[in-house]
Amino acid sequence: METLRLLIVDRQLVADGLAKILQEQFSIVGQVYNASAMPGAALHRQPHIVTLEMSLSGAMAAALTLRQQSPDVRLVFVTHETDRYALTTALRIGAAGFVMKQQSSFELCHALRSVAHGRTYIAPSMRNEALLARASIRAKRGEPEGNITCRQAEVLQLVAKGKTMKEIAALLGISPKTAEFHKAGLMDGLGLRTTAELTRFAMEHGFVEPH
Repeated sequence: METLRLLIVDRQLVADGLAKILQEQFSIVGQVYNASAMPGAALHRQPHIVTLEMSLSGAMAAALTLRQQSPDVRLVFVTHETDRYALTTALRIGAAGFVMKQQSSFELCHALRSVAHGRTYIAPSMRNEALLARASIRAKRGEPEGNITCRQAEVLQLVAKGKTMKEIAALLGISPKTAEFHKAGLMDGLGLRTTAELTRFAMEHGFVEPH
């Protein structure tokens, strides 16, 4: 089997540390310190696996974009997050792994190799939570979040953070009319009627952290 190509996405100090730990066993094709830059880096560098810290700003939207534009890349969350909400979000997005930073480097390497062989890896201490998370996902199967476009995901995040259409337009470099168009498309596609319902959807599906 060829050497596994790995893209690490985390805060700089942590990403650099992980690269040093993993470079003997994997080919580190890049370290990205900004989640929003991750999908583009993955397209350019063609990793087999991306590791992502889910607490990074914009991590959930970036993860969704990665799943849409690079479906063959395996996504592994390597994170401090330890609650069922975080795990459910990871599984709903389609992550292949959920590793906690409290685990050993040996276990991290094992997780990455398991994922590379097509398996799903969940940190041992989270496996009972994973059963509940999967049950929750099965119960909600058929929800349309998988049909959200990359631009809609960006608008959804910003709406949920309380930004106005003018602010969203300025942040994304689009016109207010276009921002409103994406918001309307979201609400129509999701069957939602109010901004409050849209915000609740964003929180429940991991696009923003709940208040």
